[in-house]
Amino acid sequence: MSRSRRRGGSNTLADDAGYPGTVLRTATRGIVLRRRAHGTVEVTAQAGEPLAAPVAHGVHAGLSGIEYLSGIPGTVGAAPVQNTGAYGQQVCDVSPTPSAPVPAPGRP
Repeated sequence: MSRSRRRGGSNTLADDAGYPGTVLRTATRGIVLRRRAHGTVEVTAQAGEPLAAPVAHGVHAGLSGIEYLSGIPGTVGAAPVQNTGAYGQQVCDVSPTPSAPVPAPGRP
């Protein structure tokens, strides 16, 4: 059986006949801000969060540097794959280590 993984699905088209398989939608949510040494801050956001959510958290905490993401539709999980960018900034400029969980052996 075929599988297809989708984030928000805003750019997804499907045949009227349907899809002969399973479609997975990443809907994990959550944002954590951690103050680090030397005045740096680490922002961890789940893949299902809208891109505007970490921006709002950062602004609320008095941070700057990712404001360009606020107007881009999509999710946090899709941003590094697409290297989302605007106004001369790109996700790779502020997200050096995107990570993903690895399923346990024997689990899909």
